[in-house]
Amino acid sequence: MAFSLKISAYINSSDAPIFTIDSPHGWDARELMKDPRFTEDSVDNGYLDYYATLTITETQELYKQFRYSAMDITDEDILNFPSYYSVQQKCIKLDDAIMKHWWKFDSFTFYIYEWESGF
Repeated sequence: MAFSLKISAYINSSDAPIFTIDSPHGWDARELMKDPRFTEDSVDNGYLDYYATLTITETQELYKQFRYSAMDITDEDILNFPSYYSVQQKCIKLDDAIMKHWWKFDSFTFYIYEWESGF
C-alpha cells in the first residue's frame, strides 16, 4: 500500500479549510507516521490513516524538516519534465502559507491516507 499526505490550514471560526495542498513534494508520509502527534485512524474499508492537528509553530518546525524548495527546481528541470512546474507551484503555495502568511491561520491539519497504488 502507498501513503499520501494532505495538509490543510484552518481558522477557528471555520469548519472548512482555508488552504489545502495534496501530496506536497518531499514530505515523507511514512516518516510522519512515526511522529507521536499523529493518531492512527482505521477506516471501515480496511485502509489505515493518520492525522494530527498542529499549531503554527509545530507546522513550521515540520516544514523546515521536510520542505522541498521550489528554488531547487530549475528552468531546465521544467523544460525536461513539464510536470515539475506543478510541483514547483505547490512548493511555492506551501511555503507562502506556512512561512510567509502563517498569521492568517490558527492551525494546520495533516492527514496521511493509505491508498492502493496498483503495484
